[in-house]
Amino acid sequence: MINPMGAKMYGTRIVIDRSRDEVWKVLSALEKWPQWTPTMTSVRHMSGSGVGAVYEVRQPGLPKSHLTITDWNEGQSFTWVAREKPSSTVADHVLTTIDENHTEATLTISMSGPMVALVWMLWGRKIRRFVDTEAASLKSRVESVTA
Repeated sequence: MINPMGAKMYGTRIVIDRSRDEVWKVLSALEKWPQWTPTMTSVRHMSGSGVGAVYEVRQPGLPKSHLTITDWNEGQSFTWVAREKPSSTVADHVLTTIDENHTEATLTISMSGPMVALVWMLWGRKIRRFVDTEAASLKSRVESVTA
C-alpha cells in the first residue's frame, strides 16, 4: 500500500485467544522476542527507558537497526522507529480488547524517505512476511504460554 506522501505501509491483524494483559506481557518484553519469533535474531537494550529507549535489533537477512521507542501506552500499544538511511521505518503494535478472553493485535510498518521505493523493492516482500510471522508467532506464544 502507498500513502499519499509516498510512504510504503503494511499491516496485519490477528485475534489472540487471551486477555489483553496476557498478550501485553509477551509483546512488551522486547528483548525476549527472539525466543518466540524467528524474525528477530537479537533485540538488545542500548540506552534509556520508556519513551526514548533505544534497542539494537538484528533480523535475518536485514541490516542491523537501532530502534527508538517513540510511544508507549502501558498495556495497550507501543511504537518504535528506525531512522536509518536511506529510509525511516515506523513499527506500531496495538492491542485492542475484544472481550475478557480475546484480544486483537494490530502490527503495522511504514517506511518513508527518498529511497523508500528501492528499499521496498529489495526488502518489501521479506518485511511483509516478517510482519505476518510476528503476528502469528505472538498468537502462538501467548496462547501456549498462558494455556
